Amino acid sequence: MAKPQPLSLEEYTAFWTEIQEQPPWRATADREADYIDGNQLDAEILQRMRDVGIPPAIEPLMGPVLASVLGMEVRNRGDWKVSPQSQTDSADVADALNYKLHQAEQRSRADVACSEAFKSEIGPGIGWVYVGREEDPFKYQYLVEPVSRNEIYWDWFAKPDLSDARFLIRRRWFDKRVPELVFPQHKDLIRHTVSSWSEYGLGHLIDDGGKLPDLAYSQDQERAWSIEESQWRNTAQSRVAICECWYRRWDRVTVIRAPDGRVAEFDRKNSAHVVAVAKGIVAVEQAIVSRVRLSWWLGPHKLADVDHPEQHGRIPYVPFWGFREDRTGVPFGLARGMIYLQDQVNALHSKLQWMLAARRVERTQGAVVGDDEQFRQEVARPDADIILDAKAMRDGGIFKVQTDLQLSQQQFQRLADSREAIRRTGGIYSEFQGQNSNTTSGVQFNAQVDQSNQSLADIQDNFKTARTAVGQLLLELIIADTIGKREDVFLDGNQLVEDRTISLNSPAVDDDGLEYLDNDVSRVALSVGID
Repeated sequence: MAKPQPLSLEEYTAFWTEIQEQPPWRATADREADYIDGNQLDAEILQRMRDVGIPPAIEPLMGPVLASVLGMEVRNRGDWKVSPQSQTDSADVADALNYKLHQAEQRSRADVACSEAFKSEIGPGIGWVYVGREEDPFKYQYLVEPVSRNEIYWDWFAKPDLSDARFLIRRRWFDKRVPELVFPQHKDLIRHTVSSWSEYGLGHLIDDGGKLPDLAYSQDQERAWSIEESQWRNTAQSRVAICECWYRRWDRVTVIRAPDGRVAEFDRKNSAHVVAVAKGIVAVEQAIVSRVRLSWWLGPHKLADVDHPEQHGRIPYVPFWGFREDRTGVPFGLARGMIYLQDQVNALHSKLQWMLAARRVERTQGAVVGDDEQFRQEVARPDADIILDAKAMRDGGIFKVQTDLQLSQQQFQRLADSREAIRRTGGIYSEFQGQNSNTTSGVQFNAQVDQSNQSLADIQDNFKTARTAVGQLLLELIIADTIGKREDVFLDGNQLVEDRTISLNSPAVDDDGLEYLDNDVSRVALSVGID
């Protein structure tokens, strides 16, 4: 097979141009996240309320409502379970790798990462989890971490699982010293880029022969690049955005298909493949397959471009989808339908406070001693002392202070309705949150909880699918590290079943005297599910 072509600057720029043309959903998602965190009144609203004398008030209901859904995920969380894909695959190997996967799950804090992604899934509508290797040798070897949605940009036309995505880009901001350590061969380029080339003139970039070396061409690339400079460097703080770009290449290859359904790319250098084809044991087919590659970019500068570093060959970022708009594909979650009602609750709170403290005064001109501003401040006090003009009152003057408590009761009823509507919008009943309700029996209470679970079925199903994908990627890393290595795995029966030890990749000899590996991890097809 021909070696895939590295990603060019033109293709990379086209990715970013396409990203900029995607629906503008990120600002809405940020606003929804602010509401969940309780940041619900912006400066403009506060100023308007201050102008009319209404006190600001927030009753953050969205956060607790969504927290009850998060609690459901923790309470109903299942374990990953490794199973062989066919009866011919070894169940012992599956059990041993199942134990190793559970260890990795605990030590990498994979459950915490999935819960954080679920929080973003039910709120703004999408969360992300990265599954890979830890670069710090003093930490656990596998890394499973949540990733902010604002760091990830992906092919908008791809399937939800990104199995056909043309690209996925993760953009992270660093102090310039970090990429200088990661890419030491580009240290001069990074230093010049951060300074925006202002410290160096063109003469500095010309070598003794009068030619323009690579740095000069790099400067020209920056000048000609169409993407805004603020998207990838901050000269004031000496920070740069390093983009990790996973992209896909397609090719036509020859594959062999075994009778048990396994498929592998035909390798002419592999004697087992050649013998199997010659004896007709396997079927030979032509197929179009895709391969994922990785490149690193600093603005228009490509820092590295390599084959996929792992055997599984998939994009190592797993999306946790909430819902998606049918027409645009924009992700959204439960927060979308709650924002209007949350605004209404806050407005009614502020209005109620204002009305309870408000005083409506009817008075004859000149009935009150002193100026009007002094009177308004005094009448608003609970211990007000108003001095009336005796002559004005004898001449038929009027002075009345009134409050409209009946209107406040109407507002309070609307407030109660809006509170309940926030839960209904999310498909959540008060019983689901463990709150007091009008239910009169345990059966009725449980029925209301089950109804909430049914309303959240899509959310739960999407989470289960994404969490399974995280487990599959983690298992692939474990398998890659286990292939060809002799290892004994002890399985503790916890006094429920008998303890046993499974030997992986154990050398053995068959009846014909040929050597092979017993419980060979590389020859077993496994899958991950939720137990």
